[in-house]
Amino acid sequence: MYNTPRIKITLICRACYAVLQDTQEDTRNRKIHTQRIDKTTYANISRGGTVIEKDFYGDKVIRLPDGCYIKLFRRKRLISSALFFPYSKRFVNNAAKLKRLGVPTVTPLGLHRLPHLRRTAVHYEAVQGSTLRDLTKDISDPRLLLESFGVFLAELHCKGIYFRSLHFGNVVLQETGEFGLIDIADLRFFGRPLSEYQRKQNFKHLSRPKEDAWILPENLKFIYSAYNQHRKFLQQK
Repeated sequence: MYNTPRIKITLICRACYAVLQDTQEDTRNRKIHTQRIDKTTYANISRGGTVIEKDFYGDKVIRLPDGCYIKLFRRKRLISSALFFPYSKRFVNNAAKLKRLGVPTVTPLGLHRLPHLRRTAVHYEAVQGSTLRDLTKDISDPRLLLESFGVFLAELHCKGIYFRSLHFGNVVLQETGEFGLIDIADLRFFGRPLSEYQRKQNFKHLSRPKEDAWILPENLKFIYSAYNQHRKFLQQK
């Protein structure tokens, strides 16, 4: 039998801890304030945009005519840290943290509260480049690309970055040759290199999407090899 009260207490504690971390970051990141916008204003902002991601509950990501994006968030559970600290603010704070750690990512431009949709939203500039998912479809031998990604992933883990939404669709290769991260609401920063367990769990996240199943089983060895070599190098520094 599950101990329901204990589970509820654990969830509440985790939510409070997440809020504390996000609140501490929010004190450093005061430039972007949440703006309440009504139905008409939202229609004007999103006019001419293209919905590039949606689900049963509605639009999730809209690409605007100027190339920027709006990402919408809904609270998924009754008891959640999002009740006190919305995912949209977490998204903005995560972007600031990643940039301080030298990891390219999106540039937030605005925070919005949409009462008529029961959503919050972020207006942001995207990372310029192509996702790993797109790139692996266009090259015959992905080995060098995947090895470079393995090095990048080792860097993230060494910096204590645990990216729960890790998959080829959320990693962008820029023209500069640097990798960047998108869809960054679900991130944790530990301030120390990730544990062995956390690293293994993050690799499991990488292997989950069905869209990448055609390439990963056979080529995962290239990521592992480069990852382990660079991890040893970082540990010796």
